[in-house]
Amino acid sequence: MEDLIGHPHFQTQKAKTWDNVQERAAALLPDDLMAALDGYYAPLETLLTLVRFPNMVSDSFGRSFRGLIQEAKPGWSVAATR
Repeated sequence: MEDLIGHPHFQTQKAKTWDNVQERAAALLPDDLMAALDGYYAPLETLLTLVRFPNMVSDSFGRSFRGLIQEAKPGWSVAATR
């Protein structure tokens, strides 16, 4: 498994478009689809904020984050720390 958080292109991910259309989408999309989209974009926005902090992409952060993912999504395959 590839370490996506430590990947040099991770910080190029953007949530700006979602920010711009979220209110309109809420009026047009079914609740379950809105929940799925929010379930993707909310953690992405949090991660993009966290990785911008100095020295945040560290081994201990990676282990902690992977643990949270594994806890939240036990069926997912989460990359081990190198």
